[in-house]
Amino acid sequence: RKVGIPISSCVNSFLKNTLYSYTEFTLTEPKQLREEMSKIRKRGYAITPNQFYKGFVGIAAPIYDHNENVVASVSIIGSTARITEDKFPLFIEKITTAGRQISELLGYY
Repeated sequence: RKVGIPISSCVNSFLKNTLYSYTEFTLTEPKQLREEMSKIRKRGYAITPNQFYKGFVGIAAPIYDHNENVVASVSIIGSTARITEDKFPLFIEKITTAGRQISELLGYY
């Protein structure tokens, strides 16, 4: 049973703020961000190559509580020289597994 704030409300509230571009790859257009959020929810993780720092990639997965609310995330960030695209599947598996395990400890099944 979900309690808490619906994702759409969170996204709409977030998009009312000024969105800053840190690199030319940073998503700042509301339509782009909504599309990316939809993809992230479907696949269960986010990848942000060069979006905050050029030459770095972040990979993150959600952590759910016992009410199925996203309450945190687990992530890594590293140099694109070390976390190369061919290694994405390994890191995605490790991060999503960690997210699931932490979620289970919080009562999410």
